[in-house]
Amino acid sequence: MRCMGCRFAAFVASFAFWATVANAAETGKIEVEFNSLQPSDAGCRAVFVVHNGLTDALDKLILRVVAFDAQSHANLFLSLDVGALPANKTRVLRFDLGKGVACTDVSRLVLDDVTDCAGGGMNASKCLASINLTTRAGAPFDF
Repeated sequence: MRCMGCRFAAFVASFAFWATVANAAETGKIEVEFNSLQPSDAGCRAVFVVHNGLTDALDKLILRVVAFDAQSHANLFLSLDVGALPANKTRVLRFDLGKGVACTDVSRLVLDDVTDCAGGGMNASKCLASINLTTRAGAPFDF
């Protein structure tokens, strides 16, 4: 009986350790999701969901995103100013892609660079290395 209790305690400790490790893998990233393309009066609007999974706040985050048209030509270069982003904060951002741009003409988005990132000991290259990209928009979103 006594040994059975030791095994159970060891199992619980092991589970807690691996749960902490798994949770740490989810934190420490800046999650950038290309959420949707929405037709608008101004043409097409891209919606992004950005989550700061870092332990510290970001004072500034600016991303350069390139949109490709239906013929796979890079035709829109966007500067997405996320602004300040507290730790564990999620922000939803909408950006107009330009007058006359149809959502059906957007075939892909590329996160070209982080042009500015400050706060929490971060700089542009550290922020870029901390970014995880996902998409729900039906068009690819990659580096």
